[in-house]
Order: sequence, then C-alpha cells, then structure tokens
Amino acid sequence: MLRTIAKTPLRNLTPIRYLSHTRMTMNTLDSDVPANQRTDGPAFTSMRGLLLQQFQSPSTVSIYNDSYKHAGHHGIGDSSNKTESHVRLEIVSSEFTGLNLPKRHRLIYKLLGDDMKKYDVHALQLSTKTPEEFEKAQARNAD
Repeated sequence: MLRTIAKTPLRNLTPIRYLSHTRMTMNTLDSDVPANQRTDGPAFTSMRGLLLQQFQSPSTVSIYNDSYKHAGHHGIGDSSNKTESHVRLEIVSSEFTGLNLPKRHRLIYKLLGDDMKKYDVHALQLSTKTPEEFEKAQARNAD
C-alpha cells in the first residue's frame, strides 16, 4: 500500500513516503512549490533511487527537502546547490536490526556519499529505525 503522509499542515511541506520500491508517487511537481521545497530535482531523484534499491524489504523511506529553512545561512551562500542542499530522511527498515545508530548512519552515508558530493548536498539529517522501534515511538507519542 502506498501512502503520502503530511506531517505539517503547510501545503508545500508534504513529504513523499514510499512503502514499496516498485510504486512511487511525486506530489511535489506542482509548479507553485518553490524549487527549494520540491523533491523531484536531480539530487533527490538520484538519492531516492539508491535508497529504494537498498531498502527493498518492507520499509518506509520518507525524503524531505529542508533547503528553504537554510536559504540565508552563511554556509550555503557560495554553494552551487541552493535548492537541494538540506536533505532529511526518515527510514524504517528491518535492515537496521542489530545495528547501532552510528552503523546505521554510516550505511546511509556510504550509500549516498557520492551523490552528496556530486550534487553538493550541504546537510543530511537522518532518522533510522527498525519497525519495532518505530512502533514503540508511535505508541509513546499516542499516550
């Protein structure tokens, strides 16, 4: 089952959530969405493809473009990439079972490192959970 889940009421911040590597939806193709909030550019498209290849088991991969939050920051001023500079990923996968947080993050950085250099991605924020950890967090937040 494929769902798109909004975590914020703002229309332009709707993330893309993939529950299957075979079906995808692009809900940020709307020309009204500023480039630094879209997830259909070359960097995001390439990274999404790599993530979906890696996490083929029942997994959740959510990708967000947080570049608009950092538009005026000093470190981004001279960057060649101002529209896809800050990536936030939320990944739930059984492939993280038995791996501590640094090993999970190393796995993602190894997978995306070449794309981060190629597309001059400035920052990568990660949330990596097993399905059990995700369920616990959901139950905790429901209380």
